[in-house]
Amino acid sequence: MLTILRLFEGGLLADVVVKCGDRTWNLHKATLCSRNNWFKKALAGQFKQESETGIVKLEEKEETDVDCFLRFIYTGTIDLQKSYPGDDSFVALMRIWKTASFFNHHNLSNLAVRAANDHAQEHAQVFCTAFPGADHDKEMDDIINHSFNPAVGLLYSEEMRHLKDTFLPIYMGLAVASVHRLSKSNPFETLLRDCPEFAAGWAASLMNSFNIWKPVRPERAGGHCNDCGKQMGGKGTMDTFTWVRSVRLMVLCDNCYRMPALSKWGASKEVKKAAK
Repeated sequence: MLTILRLFEGGLLADVVVKCGDRTWNLHKATLCSRNNWFKKALAGQFKQESETGIVKLEEKEETDVDCFLRFIYTGTIDLQKSYPGDDSFVALMRIWKTASFFNHHNLSNLAVRAANDHAQEHAQVFCTAFPGADHDKEMDDIINHSFNPAVGLLYSEEMRHLKDTFLPIYMGLAVASVHRLSKSNPFETLLRDCPEFAAGWAASLMNSFNIWKPVRPERAGGHCNDCGKQMGGKGTMDTFTWVRSVRLMVLCDNCYRMPALSKWGASKEVKKAAK
């Protein structure tokens, strides 16, 4: 691979020039055409000017993305930290996917998606660990601030519908799977306020993931109120607050049931925090 990399970087026996911005790469037609159909079309006849001059100008792409893609064509590998030193892996992988899509390199596109899934899996394991350490909240907030939020922000700023269709399920799955941890995260709350479209999708995904309330067992239908003991005669209202907070089923009569106010949910969370 070192020999191939030197060939890429040194341009020995080059017969093709690729230009993007202020960068110029002196490359090899045989390598480009045999490993990528886009360059094969550009240099082997379908693009008249490029095939005659051997010069390919990529005016609408970014130098970093083109360099990363060309290195992959030559070496078959990508070093995210070297190619995208200022970006987190999620953002870098989306940029790689966009570039691969432009050049019709489906294997690289699929590789970027698999890598994003693996990266999300690693984050979920950090968020949902059963044994959080003393710095767990800080570690979570760092991931959300520097990885998750920038990725979602980039996704919703892009006009490529297919990009969103490809990567949004990955990010949404991470956010839904980690909901109990994320509910305590100020950076994640900031994301929901700054990106209302994502917030709406997240809420809809959460609702779709909830189990439907099942009817109370037949033997409870004519039972008594769990608070005052009054016989309810087949009626009664489930106390969702107690169910969600304490996983305890409470069916109350009309006199005892009071819908919990929003402030009560927040107050309960603060009480639990104080108890710890």
